[in-house]
Amino acid sequence: MAHDLEARKGPLVGQVYSPFLWRHWATGWYTLRALSTRTIVVTDRRQYEDEWPWPAEFLVEWDFKSTPPSALADVDLFHLHNGWTATGCGLEVIEAFPDKRFVSSFIGTDANKHARLEGNGEKYRRLFDAIDAAVVPCEFLANRLVDLGCEENKIRVIPWGVEPSILSRKDPADFSAAGTLKVCMLPRMIELKGIDVAIEAAGLAAEEADVTLDVVGDGPERERLVDLADSTNARHSREVVRIHGDGKAMLAHSYAMEVLSDADCLVNCSRRMPDGAEETLSIAMIEAQMAGLPVVAFWCGGAADIVEHEETGWLATFRDDGRDGDYEEATPEGLAVALVRLAVDRDKRVQMGTAAARRARRLFSTGVVAAAFDSLYGQLAGS
Repeated sequence: MAHDLEARKGPLVGQVYSPFLWRHWATGWYTLRALSTRTIVVTDRRQYEDEWPWPAEFLVEWDFKSTPPSALADVDLFHLHNGWTATGCGLEVIEAFPDKRFVSSFIGTDANKHARLEGNGEKYRRLFDAIDAAVVPCEFLANRLVDLGCEENKIRVIPWGVEPSILSRKDPADFSAAGTLKVCMLPRMIELKGIDVAIEAAGLAAEEADVTLDVVGDGPERERLVDLADSTNARHSREVVRIHGDGKAMLAHSYAMEVLSDADCLVNCSRRMPDGAEETLSIAMIEAQMAGLPVVAFWCGGAADIVEHEETGWLATFRDDGRDGDYEEATPEGLAVALVRLAVDRDKRVQMGTAAARRARRLFSTGVVAAAFDSLYGQLAGS
């Protein structure tokens, strides 16, 4: 890896991450690996020392409490990852190095919720004034930034990258027979994800076809969702819904990918929350499509950036959307109709999966996303 980093060219970019399980975030490990621009990482690695992969000579450690290290004076451009980092230590970096260029990425919850907390609005406005570019993964979040006061001409839409090499692609011959549908869901178990809606829909669909639902995830809603699954299974006298794991530890990503590879489609029922939060761009939906699966999703947040309705999956709309077209309603009943349709029409399922894999690799592969960042860095450094 050190050799790859030494071979990079162009401006020196400081990737600024506040302490966290950093490889799990949007502009993640594989995208950083795919960059061709000279790069260092600025963070405090101590919390996750046992899994740290970055060579020491390409790392600047900072506790985010003291003055930014003087070693950062050689950086040409700083990339501040997510709104928490950018409005916290990022503003200090901007003040310390006012002659540098700055990019800030936003992931969703930062712009949806964090920016609206008392006292944070002014920090975001200061940030928007100071940065040269604001990167968002979809048009939905771009509109949110405009609402918060970011100049539209500063916003760049660059989606999150998924690495194709770590995903096995579904062979058309491996899809279940007509009349059977294995559905999977890979969510964090929170209210926003609408897992309860998916469980209810699976129960309704199972009355008309051999539909099952596998849920891989963890979170505060787990106990309630297990009760819902048990109730559904008892009503059908068989296991229609299976919630994986025991709730004691997060299952490995590789385990989730094994469940995904055995499925016929992925479902995403993310809903709109009263506080305005919506899911920005689902990594699980991108992974599913890249693996060659159709996706059935509620048209919420950035879902339409991933799914092409009737081509790579189906979108369901909320009653008050007013969108024209042949869409099921975003309800358990509407989702059940879509699942039964996929169960019966195996050829359509295979056709959508093939189209999904082709489109996802073209738009969301880490190499494609990294090239977009390389281009942005070069433009800003040369302007």
